[in-house]
Amino acid sequence: MSNAPLIKLIALIVLPIRQGWPKYHIMIKYKVLLVLSFFLLTEICCSQGITQGITQGISEQHFPPITKNSKPWTYWWWFGSAVDKENITYNLEEFSKNGIGGVHIIPIYGVKGYEDKFISFLSPKWMQMLSYSLRECQRLGLGLDMTLGTGWPFGGPNVKAQFSSSKLVDLRFNINCTSKVNLNLFEEAKKIMTENYELSVFAVNAYSKEGRIDLTNKIDKNGLLNWSSSVDSSKIIALLVASPIQEVKRAAPGGQGNVVDPFSVEALNDYLTCFDKAFENFGEKMPDAFYHDSYEYYGADWTRNFLNEFESRRGYNLLDQMPAFLGMGDIEMTSRVRSDYRYTISQLHESFIKRATKWANEKGVVFRNQAHGAPANILDIYASADIPETEAFGSPKQSIPGKSCDTLFTRQESIDPFILKFASSAAHVTGKNLVSSETGTWLTEHFHETLSKLKPEIDLLFISGINHLYLHGIPYSPKNEIWPGWQFYASSNFGPTNTLWYDISFINSYIARSQAILQSGQPDNELLVYFPIWDLWNSASKDKLISLQMHNPQEWLLKSNFYKTVNKLAANGYSFDYISDEQINNSKVDNGEILTEKSKYKALIIPNLHFMPVRTLKKLLEFVVRGGKVFFSDSLPNGVPGFFQYKEREKEEKGVNERLFEQIKKGSLHLGDDIIAMLRNSLIKGESSFADLNIGFIRRKIEGGKYYFLANQTSQRLNNWVKLDGDYKTVIIYDPFSGNSALAKLKNNFDGSTLVYLQLDPGKSLILKCLYNKVDGGEVWNYLDTSDKGYELKGTWEVEFIQGGPILPESYFTSKLQSWTNFNLKEVSSFSGTARYKIRFQNPRPGTKNWILDLGKVCESARIKINGHAIGSLWASPFNISFGDVLTKGENELQVEVTNSAANRIKDLDERKVNWKKFYDINIVNINYKPFNASEWKLSESGLIGPVLLYPAHSIDE
Repeated sequence: MSNAPLIKLIALIVLPIRQGWPKYHIMIKYKVLLVLSFFLLTEICCSQGITQGITQGISEQHFPPITKNSKPWTYWWWFGSAVDKENITYNLEEFSKNGIGGVHIIPIYGVKGYEDKFISFLSPKWMQMLSYSLRECQRLGLGLDMTLGTGWPFGGPNVKAQFSSSKLVDLRFNINCTSKVNLNLFEEAKKIMTENYELSVFAVNAYSKEGRIDLTNKIDKNGLLNWSSSVDSSKIIALLVASPIQEVKRAAPGGQGNVVDPFSVEALNDYLTCFDKAFENFGEKMPDAFYHDSYEYYGADWTRNFLNEFESRRGYNLLDQMPAFLGMGDIEMTSRVRSDYRYTISQLHESFIKRATKWANEKGVVFRNQAHGAPANILDIYASADIPETEAFGSPKQSIPGKSCDTLFTRQESIDPFILKFASSAAHVTGKNLVSSETGTWLTEHFHETLSKLKPEIDLLFISGINHLYLHGIPYSPKNEIWPGWQFYASSNFGPTNTLWYDISFINSYIARSQAILQSGQPDNELLVYFPIWDLWNSASKDKLISLQMHNPQEWLLKSNFYKTVNKLAANGYSFDYISDEQINNSKVDNGEILTEKSKYKALIIPNLHFMPVRTLKKLLEFVVRGGKVFFSDSLPNGVPGFFQYKEREKEEKGVNERLFEQIKKGSLHLGDDIIAMLRNSLIKGESSFADLNIGFIRRKIEGGKYYFLANQTSQRLNNWVKLDGDYKTVIIYDPFSGNSALAKLKNNFDGSTLVYLQLDPGKSLILKCLYNKVDGGEVWNYLDTSDKGYELKGTWEVEFIQGGPILPESYFTSKLQSWTNFNLKEVSSFSGTARYKIRFQNPRPGTKNWILDLGKVCESARIKINGHAIGSLWASPFNISFGDVLTKGENELQVEVTNSAANRIKDLDERKVNWKKFYDINIVNINYKPFNASEWKLSESGLIGPVLLYPAHSIDE
């Protein structure tokens, strides 16, 4: 850097005095010199990079700082816990310098050949490795979470049989006349069971017209029933418990054992004693969070104290209604009794998660929980943890140009934003700031992961209310391990052994900038939508339990009126959160708005439904009477769920409905078949402009205004005025991709809305900071007209391979851009890494101040320099970027570093039958959970495919 500008400035200031000029001359000269000094100061700043610093300094005061929580975290699998200090440091330093904010340790099965390095979970040595990791994370500014166990779900060697997960086994026998009954219940049970579980008998009853006869005391220790029937016709129902029924999945050394009972706080307390002991004298900073994975307690539908819990909560003995519970007889009675059973199971699991959360909090640690999959009202389960966590499993639906879906390497299921919103809704309603997501799980097939494929998923998570991403993930892998290192079977690998690591810091910066915004302020959804769980529960479906899984939405969500309602609301620009009965009963009306624990909403929507508890219905009446807005779609509820005293409760419901109809006549309560019309008639408008354009959005309330996060996942470019539902005097556009920000052009409407001019390409995203007050000064966003024709860069490209493997191919020259795999060069077809493309070209239109560089097709990410100046990075479709006047009038040089996927390199290994798949348990499987074999893949396109075009652009005045 030259000091010449600084020398010039000092000379201009000092020279008049040193020359002895007259004072009046000095005054005149200084006016001129002041102007010259300004330009020289600008030159100094530019030469020092200070101009950018000043610009960023002005913009940074408007945006929250980057923290470890705003950065993406990652799942960090410890294979066999075969970790050591040197490689812990290597892994964590790599994460830190590439923009990872924290790690989540999950010990799992080991790597073959490393058995002597396995460390038993929670052993003194394991705790030493945890302690060292915590210290290194603290040194590097990283966070650290850990699973309360190994693999998943909760369980291990300390889980005793009486505290393990269990299932109900029912045996039914018809007795048609008075006779002596001799049955071996254990033998009878084995006839219908597919697994050889340990069994115990806990209740045997005979049912006849005369009632229930308890035969439990007629069973001997061998399960033999001896009973002389005294009635003409009866049915014997024997209830047995099978337990344990599951072992920990993907367990690490020292973590193998029974899965804990997910419906028993007593079982959980017993399970946690081993962690109490391990952390008793830990003496170190504790982890940031403990974690419970998605509900995968397979087959569990009972707990040993269930009958007592059921009777105390539901008001009657389930044994009295066991025939109805098992589907024998009247369908309505079966539905009602099963509703009570499902509600009880839901409450028991909620208590389980609340206890885990309290236990963690007592140790100064927060608790993360994935509620999906639970046979429960997952809104309440998500809300029971400090950080609710959802899961992005598969690929999102989108129509971004250049983002074709390769069905060979994509799971059939797609990510549904209305499922993701269960986690964010629970957080928003109950006042939890962070909502996390397991991100990138089976994004595509192993080694086909790209940053471009990840961005649409990230944006979908953001507009669904998620603001704390955990990449899924990065395996712990020793630094000197032969490529591809250690690999986890069901994930995308976002770590150093994948080629995408070369450019991952760019997407991590994008995530960090976005999440810093999305973690600030408060959520700003205007509506609540009631989730009618009782229409699911109060049914005679063949399954006793109804699990709300990511993978079976057709069974519990997609056909529901609730789903139709939220789709309609979203299509009309409304933002909303879901709410449960429990959460409604913890809410109130405040100044005409519905106030939950922390958030305010303009109205509550009740989808068309059948069943609703009287308590909830009464609360809705209270809302209306106190001035809250409640909208019923189609009709009021016309049924109460459950069995106990349901006739009396139906009468009570009828009375509440009559009072609700009175409120309808007064105009205080809204009932109709067009929910959108009712909302608009009540002056609740929504963001219809974004809905019409199909632009995804989410808002956050901040002091003096709001943030908008916008994502364009359509095939159309947005280049127009867009109406915002708010009277804003200042709108700042912030590009989380580049970090650039400037003032937006805006117009204020007479109706209190604001028009803002936006340009947003397909696949791109923006953040708007909308303020109610005027902010003076600052540059206006550089809106560009790109309608002029583009100039294709033609000539000779030099292609040099600069990093990757297995070895660097030789450089080559080409006049036609195409996949480097098409060239007959040694080692090029197996190469995964980065190549630098160079071309020299004449400025096609000298004097042009703004340009758009469009790289065309890129496989898979790119870094760009023009005349030695770094222009930026492109890692997601579309691969275009704007830049200013860096072209010379004559010859210029473009450099593009392109990094491909790791697919071709792993294909080469499998073709040569290299033994890299050396993991215990499931080893490595493909995206369909079949044995992994890349040798049959086609070569993946790699490098800069183009065409590369330069588009002249000029600023838009209007």
